[in-house]
Amino acid sequence: MGAGAPHLKVRRRQLLALRDQIVADDAAEADRAPATLDQESVGRLLRIDAMQVQAMALAVQRHRQPERNRIYTALSRIDSGDYGWCVRCGDDIAAKRLDHIPATTCASPAPRKAEPERKAACRPERSSI
Repeated sequence: MGAGAPHLKVRRRQLLALRDQIVADDAAEADRAPATLDQESVGRLLRIDAMQVQAMALAVQRHRQPERNRIYTALSRIDSGDYGWCVRCGDDIAAKRLDHIPATTCASPAPRKAEPERKAACRPERSSI
């Protein structure tokens, strides 16, 4: 990446802040008690609503897991000295891309369908940023 130690310290702080945000969000979700779905004490519509809320909470947790994995991978790449280099092509990842998606491992975004010549580009990354 050509970035010195000060840039890596900034990236590490960004990644740790993202990790801490995800951990805090998980803790907030864990504090919510599951709804009691007793048919005698709660009406049908309230049970359906409670089930939808629970399903959405599970979907949010499933969405966070890949991002959490990317963050931990980026932190380990900083430690190993591989951070900032594309895992597929070995090219330098642009600083602007790392600013936007600090946990990215690819130098370029996914190709668009209208650009068949870029099929070999890196696979897409998702971010909650």
